[in-house]
Amino acid sequence: MASVKAFPTIKSIRSFVIGGVGSGGDYHNVKGGHWLIDSPISTPCSRWEKYRASRTSWGINVLGSFFVEIEATDGTVGFATGFGGPPACWLVHQHFERFLIGEDPRNTNHLFEQMYRASMFYGRKGLPVAVISVIDLALWDLLGKIRGEPVYKLIGGNTKDRIDFYCTGPDPPAAKEMGFWGAKVPLPYCPDEGHVGLKKNVEFLRKHRESVGPDFPLMVDCYMSLNVPYTIEIAKACQDLNINWWEECLSPDDTDGFEQIKRAHPTVKFTTGEHEYSRYGFRKLIEGRNLDIIQPDVMWLGGMTELLRVAAMASAYDIPVVPHASGPYSYHFVISQPNTPFQEYLANSPDGKSVLPVFGDLFLDEPIPTNGFLTAADLDKPGFGLTLNPAARAKLIPSAYLLTIPTNPLPPPVNEERKEANGVNGHHVEGDLYFTMAPTNLLLNKTAIITGGTTGIGRAITLAFLAQGCNVAVNHLALPSDSHHLSSLLSEAAALPGKIAHLPGDVRDPATGPALVQFALETFQTSRLDICVSNAGICAFSPFLDITQDLFEKTVRTNLDGAFYLVQAAARQMASQEPKGGSIIGISSISALVGGAEQAHYTPTKAGVLSLMQSAACALGRYNIRANAILPGTVRTQLNEEDLKEGGEKVKYMEGRIPLGRVGTPRDVAGPAVFLACEELSGYVTGAQLLVDGGLFVNLQ
Repeated sequence: MASVKAFPTIKSIRSFVIGGVGSGGDYHNVKGGHWLIDSPISTPCSRWEKYRASRTSWGINVLGSFFVEIEATDGTVGFATGFGGPPACWLVHQHFERFLIGEDPRNTNHLFEQMYRASMFYGRKGLPVAVISVIDLALWDLLGKIRGEPVYKLIGGNTKDRIDFYCTGPDPPAAKEMGFWGAKVPLPYCPDEGHVGLKKNVEFLRKHRESVGPDFPLMVDCYMSLNVPYTIEIAKACQDLNINWWEECLSPDDTDGFEQIKRAHPTVKFTTGEHEYSRYGFRKLIEGRNLDIIQPDVMWLGGMTELLRVAAMASAYDIPVVPHASGPYSYHFVISQPNTPFQEYLANSPDGKSVLPVFGDLFLDEPIPTNGFLTAADLDKPGFGLTLNPAARAKLIPSAYLLTIPTNPLPPPVNEERKEANGVNGHHVEGDLYFTMAPTNLLLNKTAIITGGTTGIGRAITLAFLAQGCNVAVNHLALPSDSHHLSSLLSEAAALPGKIAHLPGDVRDPATGPALVQFALETFQTSRLDICVSNAGICAFSPFLDITQDLFEKTVRTNLDGAFYLVQAAARQMASQEPKGGSIIGISSISALVGGAEQAHYTPTKAGVLSLMQSAACALGRYNIRANAILPGTVRTQLNEEDLKEGGEKVKYMEGRIPLGRVGTPRDVAGPAVFLACEELSGYVTGAQLLVDGGLFVNLQ
C-alpha cells in the first residue's frame, strides 16, 4: 500500500512593520492629499468638527501596515500583508506563534480555531482577529506555493472565467471611463451637520448621478457614520437618483437598526460587513435577511479560512458576498465561489482616476483590473501569485527590533561616593553613552534625517532629537554585526515623544542622500525637512607610510563624498519647500584643526566637512538654510571602548590634557546638536564651528 508523501511543516514565522506610507495592507496609510484621507468623508468621528477635514486627524492610519512570512521545513515561504503595525507583530510572536511552529500548514481550520479561541478573552473582533487573518492568508499562500497551485484552485476552483469590478473612489466618470461597471462614492457629510449637511449630501449625489447618466450603477459608502432616522430620511430624499445600494450606514453592532431601515425602505438595497469579524459576527447579519449583500474584508474578518465559512452560511440564504477591497486575496475567493457576483476595486491613486496596485509598491506583480475585469488566467500563479518587491523589502522593519526590551533604557543613579572632584561620574556604564536630555519640546513635530544614526555620536543625537519631539529618519549600513545596535535604538526610541524610522544605505552612493530625504517625507507624511545631520564616517588609524590607496579612497568617499551628497540632497529640499529653510549640521572633528601622525587619510576629510559647512552657509543663507559644524574632541563610543577604557594609560593622558578632566561621551555632542537644530536657540548662527572637546584644543600647557 502506497504511503502518503510527507508534507513540510511550519519551521518559522517572521513579521515586519512596513516603514513609510502607501505600501502594504493598511489602505489608509497614504500620503497627505490622497482622496482616501483628505477629501470630505463622513465618519464616526465627523460629529466633532475638528476631525472632519482629514481622516488621519482622528487616527485612521495610526496602526500602519505589517507583513508576515511563514517558512516551511522545505524552505518554501508564504507571506501576506495587512494592517496592525507594531501591535500586530507583538501578537504574532507573543501569542499566536506558539500554535504554528512545527504544525502542518494544511490544518488551516485547526490553526484558526486555536488562535481564535485562545484570544477570545481579549479579541473576538478588531485587531486580534485581523492579525489572525494575515497569518491565515500567509498559510494559504504557503500551501499554494508548496503545491504549485493558485489559492483559488485549493478552495474549489473557478466558478467563473472572469471577475467584474466596480470602483470605489471620488470620481464616477473616471470609473466609467476606466471600464468599471459601477462606482461607489463616500458620503461627505454626517448627521451632526444637520439639515444643511443633508441637503449637501443630496446635492453631492445628484451631481454624481448627472455626471454618469441614469443607468450607470452608483453606490454610496456611509462608513458607519449614520443613524437609523438619518438613513431613512436620506434614502427617501434620494429615491429619484436610483442609488444601487447604501453601504455601512450604521454601526456594525446595530443589527436591529438594519431591520428598521429595511422595513422603512424594503425595495432599497442596504449592505454592510466590512467591519464585522468572524462567522459569529456575520451570523446575525445573515439570519436577519435585512441585507442585500454582505461585504467582509478577508484581511480583517479571520482570513480565507473564516471567509469561506461566512460565504457558505450566506449561500444558504442566497445572499451575495462581495468582499471589501483586499486585492488578490479577495480575487482568489471571488473567482472560486458561486455567490460572489463581482468585486470591489478601491482606487489607490491620489486622485482616484487611475488603476494602481492596491498594496502600493509592496509587490512586483500584483494583478489589477484592466477595463474593469480580471480573468482566471491573471491569477494562475502558485499561492496568491505575488512577488515581494526588493525595493519594498528595504522598508520592512523586522519585528525583532520592536520586541527587544532595552536592558538599560535609563541611566543609573549617580553613585555619590564615586564622584570625582570635578563632579563627573568616575565610572563608565553603557547607559551614560546615550542618555538624552529631558524632553522640553525644542524640536516638536520637526523632521530630521541623520546618517550613521544607530551607534556612537549619531545615536546620541538621534535619541536627543526624539526626546525633543522630533521625527527622525535614520540611515545605517544594515550590517548583520550591527543589528543589535539598531534593535536597541528602536527599543529606546519607543519610549520617547518623537517617531523614528530607518533606511539602509551606503552614504558613498550618491542616491542614498536623496532616498533618505524622500523616505523621511513619506514616512512622516510631511512636505518639510527641517534638520539634516551628516554624521556617518569612518576612522581607521594607520601610519602615514602604510596608508593604502583603498583605505584612503574609502575614507574620503565615506567621510567627505558622503557628506556632500547628503547635504546637497537636503539643501535642495529645504530650498524648494515653503517656507524655505532648515538646519544642516556636519559632524566634523577636532582633527579638522590639528594633524595626526596616524590620521593623514582622516584629518583632511574632517577639514573638508568643516569647509563644506562654511561654503554651504555662504551659498544657502539666501534660502534661510543654516549650515554649521560640530567638532568633537576625544569621545568614548563603542568603537573605541577598549582604547579608552577606564584607568588606561591613554585615558589618563587625555584627562590630563582636557581642562574638564574627562574624555567625552556621545551625549556631550547631542546637546550642541539640539542647539544648532533649534531655530529658536540658534536662528542667527550659520557657518560656525562648535568645538565639543572639554577644552582640549585651547589647552596649550
